[in-house]
Amino acid sequence: LFLIISGLIGLFLTNNHYNDVFDIIKTLITKSNTKVWKKISYAEREIEKITTAHYKGDKENLNKYANNKDLPNSWRLAIKQLEAKISEEDVIMLLNRNSFVFEQNTTQKVKVLRNLSALAPSLGMFGTVLGLIKLLNDLSDYSSIGSNMSLALITTLYGIFFANMIINPLISRLENYQFSVLKSYEQVHFWLTIIKEKKPSFYLKQNPNSANKEKKK
Repeated sequence: LFLIISGLIGLFLTNNHYNDVFDIIKTLITKSNTKVWKKISYAEREIEKITTAHYKGDKENLNKYANNKDLPNSWRLAIKQLEAKISEEDVIMLLNRNSFVFEQNTTQKVKVLRNLSALAPSLGMFGTVLGLIKLLNDLSDYSSIGSNMSLALITTLYGIFFANMIINPLISRLENYQFSVLKSYEQVHFWLTIIKEKKPSFYLKQNPNSANKEKKK
């Protein structure tokens, strides 16, 4: 067990900068796709009110939405940029850039965890080989064969356990979080496209990226 844990930690630290390691741990602990979906659903309910406030130039309400933490970060950023008189087209470009950077960063984190998931069984096999060497050295002692064989195989078990029961669920958590955040960008992108073309608010009900339809299970 010590071999598996120390090996994974060592590989984790040597393949990344310390800031990246801290960022992965922080993301896994503090970020949740469930929270993002709640914010997306809230934006879905408030989208017509936000649109009306924007069309009317209601700065007071827009400022409330811009600072409302119940909205996804992508929405708050878009509203703040519109308040600053940035054109809808430029805001779309900014959000596209932000979503691209976010996707790249998250994909890199997933890649790191996938590498660890693949290496965990290998570390287990390494421990098994060491155990077999010890077994062969003590082959003349029949009473120790069972315990040495058990020791040799347990490291493989630990490697498989860490890969499939710990690391892979973390990968799924991170991928689900990425999916939900990107959906929030799609949602606000749709909204900006509507208001850029000065479409009436009922167009918003035709949003193909509705949170209720697209939510990933």
